[in-house]
Amino acid sequence: MTRLHPIGVKLLFSYAAQAVLTFLYITFLSVMGERIATDLRMTLFERLLHQDMSFYDSTLTGELNARLSADVQEFKSSLKLTLAQGLKTFTQTGGCMISLFMISPKMTMITMTSMPLVIVIGTVFGSLLRKLSRRSQAQNAIAAAVADEAFANIRTVRAFAMENQEIAFVFDI
Repeated sequence: MTRLHPIGVKLLFSYAAQAVLTFLYITFLSVMGERIATDLRMTLFERLLHQDMSFYDSTLTGELNARLSADVQEFKSSLKLTLAQGLKTFTQTGGCMISLFMISPKMTMITMTSMPLVIVIGTVFGSLLRKLSRRSQAQNAIAAAVADEAFANIRTVRAFAMENQEIAFVFDI
């Protein structure tokens, strides 16, 4: 049997280390996301239970359930994605800066001076997207609550032949 080349052995160990680190990264990120989602769900449920009765009079039950489940799930997914992308971007940027500095320190300085502008622009767009996402989630919760009410009162809806009006009402929201 031929002897393995030292570069091949290093490459093999690099791939093995990458596999182990990726596994740990995904595992820790998933566990953290689940813990945060559970804490958030419990806090939200506790706050909802302590609301005034007028809050329950003006808020549909389906909307509360949608907030408790779908919104928390959406937050968890967004948080995990943001953390994963942030960590990946941070390490890639660090590696690129080191490589770029080794190639050309002057080019590195030019790049680093333009980075704050890029960050500010990204922050502004991120803020706008979050506002749009909140509006969308609120509209989805209202539509789900109206649909929930229609399903809960399906006998009345059918008795008055109001199926088409309910459909129009849910999709006009």
